[in-house]
Amino acid sequence: MNRPTTIPSTSKVTPTGDAPTPPRATKIGAMLADRVTHKTQRPTDPIAQQQAIENALSAALHLIRTGDSLEALQRATGRAVRAATMLKRACAESRAAQ
Repeated sequence: MNRPTTIPSTSKVTPTGDAPTPPRATKIGAMLADRVTHKTQRPTDPIAQQQAIENALSAALHLIRTGDSLEALQRATGRAVRAATMLKRACAESRAAQ
């Protein structure tokens, strides 16, 4: 006679009424959650904006020149996209000031 086998539950869940907190499953999820929690200040001074843009571009070039892995290329792409975002923001701010 075949009886259905049941797998005993190993987790003991007790209802508390609180919603479970979702785990940070990936590195990107943790990074985005950190950005939302700790908003960074943008430089408003034009010289500081230029410095931030140049630093991001310099970091991207450094990663391309010295790194030979896929991770280095991805990090360089991220720095270049960051620089492009800052350039776009600076252009929008200069148009609004005119």
